Amino acid sequence: MTLTASDRAQLHLLRAYREAPPTVLGYFKVAWKSTAFICVLCAAAAAFYYWGGWPILSGFFAGTMFGVLTRDAGWYRKLVRTWPLSKEITDWRRVDELVERD
Repeated sequence: MTLTASDRAQLHLLRAYREAPPTVLGYFKVAWKSTAFICVLCAAAAAFYYWGGWPILSGFFAGTMFGVLTRDAGWYRKLVRTWPLSKEITDWRRVDELVERD
């Protein structure tokens, strides 16, 4: 099995979660680049269209930003809630083996 850089990063993160369970804020910290990109893009578009006299379109982009943040928070909450089950069924020996092979 060939691991990509993303796979290796995910395995290291999974191994860290074995010791300290994940949190919603922790997931946002891991995904901060994509979250920041979407927020900056939507905020810039909302401001541009607001000052351009298109408040409806501005509201669309503001709502899109709010929707993305709400969706991600919901996903992260579900992941945190289901973590005990995931921790129980994960083959930790295999995870350690793959990480050490790195």
